[in-house]
Parts: sequence; C-alpha cells; structure tokens
Amino acid sequence: MKLFEFPVVATDALTGGTAMVDITTLQDMVVTATTFAMSGNGWTITMTFDGTNAAEKLLNAQKMQAYFQPIIVPYLGDRLNFKEFNTVYKIWDGLTIAQIHTETGIVESASANTALVTLAIS
Repeated sequence: MKLFEFPVVATDALTGGTAMVDITTLQDMVVTATTFAMSGNGWTITMTFDGTNAAEKLLNAQKMQAYFQPIIVPYLGDRLNFKEFNTVYKIWDGLTIAQIHTETGIVESASANTALVTLAIS
C-alpha cells in the first residue's frame, strides 16, 4: 500500500481538505474534454479544468496526466514491500493554488491561476 494525499480543490481554490488513496491500486488514467481522472480499487480522483476554449481545457487535462504519470508509475507493480511504501506521499504539500499551476504547467490564459477548478474524490 502506498498512500497518496491530494489537496481538495473547489471553485479554483484549495479548501483545506485532503483526499487519500492507495495509489498501488491504480487502474485507469483518463483524459476527457475538461477532466483528468485517475481511478483504482474503490476510489476515483477527478480534476476539472477551465480554459478560454475547449482546446485549452483539453490541454490542461493532458498536462495534468503527463505530470502525474512519472510520479505514480514507480509505485505500481511488484515493489510493494519496499520501506518507502509505508509512508504518505503528499501531493503539492505546502503549495498554493498558484504554485500548483506553475508546478504542473496548466494555465487559463484569460484568468491566471484558475485552471484547476476542482479536485475531488469519489
């Protein structure tokens, strides 16, 4: 088990809440027109994006998938007994919403730091 802790985002802002998932159960990473979703055994993390047009929203979702893929892939597979699996990986720990946008490369050209609209778990 490797727990990843994500900050909850609502209406373009961090809420102060967190969502925790066992990333080793990841089954899917899916990009749609305005969303990026990751799902595993009993969980789904969905991120929605703003943009000045449909192409920008899709690009932001694609950028988020590209950002997460190299972070998550090392935790998949048969390495579950390594010591680092017994810690919590805190995604964007201590970052502001503006810093998250810079870190991931997402952008809404019409309004700075509003590209990541929501991050929610279901």
